[in-house]
Amino acid sequence: RLMRSYNDWLNVFAPRHVDGSYLTFPTMNPVWAERMRPHQKDAIARNLQDGGSGIYHAVGFGKSLVEIATGIEGKRMGISPKPMWVVPKITYQQAIEQAREIYPSARILYPETESAFQGENRQVFLNRIATGDWDLIILSQEQFGAIPMQDETRAAYLSERLAELQEAYTAELASTGEDPGRGARGSSQKELEKQINDLSVSLQTIMDRIDARGDSAERVVAWEDLGISSIIVDESQD
Repeated sequence: RLMRSYNDWLNVFAPRHVDGSYLTFPTMNPVWAERMRPHQKDAIARNLQDGGSGIYHAVGFGKSLVEIATGIEGKRMGISPKPMWVVPKITYQQAIEQAREIYPSARILYPETESAFQGENRQVFLNRIATGDWDLIILSQEQFGAIPMQDETRAAYLSERLAELQEAYTAELASTGEDPGRGARGSSQKELEKQINDLSVSLQTIMDRIDARGDSAERVVAWEDLGISSIIVDESQD
């Protein structure tokens, strides 16, 4: 009774509810569209409105349908022109079959064999992603992790991270000073020094590679070239 009185009179916070009942699925297999439950429509609507969220429904509550529909409906509505769905390797084939059954007319791209995303074939497949107009691209987690990034992007990220660590290190020095009770170098200071040194080495390695490559090196298709507009990750806790 006390909790009800508090919520009625004092509580100003309420969980947000997104109503997805307005959604229609004109290109979805009608059998699947009729099976759609209210909580699935609500989850799809939230994904499309917010640009991203975590869907933590229990097993058997239809998360895969939500993920597939989020990608393909987002493409149809012009919200996300090139969505990618990343799934565990163990459910990869099942995910492909389900996506094709739910949206039989959709343009869905995926490596049909393991070798299609290995060696030189990986660049061929990445070029298909970059140049094609796909409703959904499906990759396993391992395949997604094998997509190369441009050295310039890595260098920019490491430079930014290094600046943050150096700022934290300066603040740590200012806060500890010459306090003999903490010793010449506290544990947090030592950890920051190690992180700064490791990042500096990694950054220099990349910069050396960029310098050695020059402008004449053969250009590979990298993540930045693919034009991926959204990533939907199944079992993201893995």
